[in-house]
Amino acid sequence: MICFSLCCCATGETISIALTALITGGGPSSAAAYIAANPAPPPAPVDTLDTILILRLEDGADSFISCHGTFLPSCFGMDLDALLRLGSTPVIAVEQLDQTGQQMLQQGLQPPSGLASMQQQQQQQGGVESLRQQIGDLGLPDELRSSATHGGHGTAALAAVSGSRGQAQSEGSTLVTGVEARVPKEIQRLVNFLLAGQRLHTPGLFVDSIQACCGPTKSFSKPTYSSAAHLRQLLVATAPVRWALDTGLDLPSHITAHQATAALLLMLQQLPESLMPPDVSAVLLHCVPPAPACTSLLSDAMSVAEWATLRHIVALCKAALAAEAAAVNGLTSYMLAAVLAEHCFGGPAAVPPELSANRVAFMMMLLDPEAAAQRREVNAAAGDTVPPAAPVHQRGTSAVLQPLTQQPQESLI
Repeated sequence: MICFSLCCCATGETISIALTALITGGGPSSAAAYIAANPAPPPAPVDTLDTILILRLEDGADSFISCHGTFLPSCFGMDLDALLRLGSTPVIAVEQLDQTGQQMLQQGLQPPSGLASMQQQQQQQGGVESLRQQIGDLGLPDELRSSATHGGHGTAALAAVSGSRGQAQSEGSTLVTGVEARVPKEIQRLVNFLLAGQRLHTPGLFVDSIQACCGPTKSFSKPTYSSAAHLRQLLVATAPVRWALDTGLDLPSHITAHQATAALLLMLQQLPESLMPPDVSAVLLHCVPPAPACTSLLSDAMSVAEWATLRHIVALCKAALAAEAAAVNGLTSYMLAAVLAEHCFGGPAAVPPELSANRVAFMMMLLDPEAAAQRREVNAAAGDTVPPAAPVHQRGTSAVLQPLTQQPQESLI
């Protein structure tokens, strides 16, 4: 959106228009890739986007319009390995922001307008009920029917731009998985924030977090990123989290568990490439590996940062499934597996039902192999199509999938 006062530009005069744009996604068409492929000549900053537009008028002369842009990177859209290489260095250095950047930071850390009232309305209406109708009767407790959000919305003072740093771990308890050193700090901060207090007890966490931030609408009845308007709405709702992560500042006190969870899911969705490698998707077209083979397949196909990040997020989900937390938040391993499958696998939004079911079953294998096996038995007893398990053989000490060409024909869907 461009906002400027109406004015006239006489011959020989110039006019300047300031435009702020939010660039989503990554990959070869991203702003970062463009800067890397078209570096500005010195002494221009490395984050400069400059070009010249030619305005051609019919039966008139050409006009040359100089465009100068400054790109502010974000952890949303960055590769996990690139984030890991930054170490403790934030993506954006606050002291290097110009006046416009400082204003954007101050505005970005404030609560999104209307978010608090929207969440209060959802608490009264029970936003989880619509999600229950979408994914079927999963045995949600009655508590979820009366509340979609829970916990402090807070009206405490906002975090100042000059706020303290180096206190990311104080935002919550530290999740110990043995791979913390290989997990980007931005992921760790969100995970530790959700571990603090009783945020994992929030009803509808993960499964309803996006709706809690953006509000239930007919056209946005489930987490989807196919609409630019819905994606923009979610980015605005999670802006305070994103700015705090990008600058290394403390998370503002008004951040809710649903906002932090939505930001975590959005980070996965905005990766340049899906967190799950193509090799995993190729296997799931035919079968669902058993739990040992799932682990081996992922460790072989993913990078160090990707595998550590997935293990960290799975550990967080397991903590949310603990008996004490699950009794309040109403989560099941199937519900979390469905959410993770949607955000960890890339590709088109519409996939064959068999592949979609296999993705959820695969994530259940990581979260709770016993629950996955029980669900498989229940589906088999009900006569539903059951994703076949792939036979494995031993390669050294790791259980790996046999080549698909060697698998029996009856194991294919």
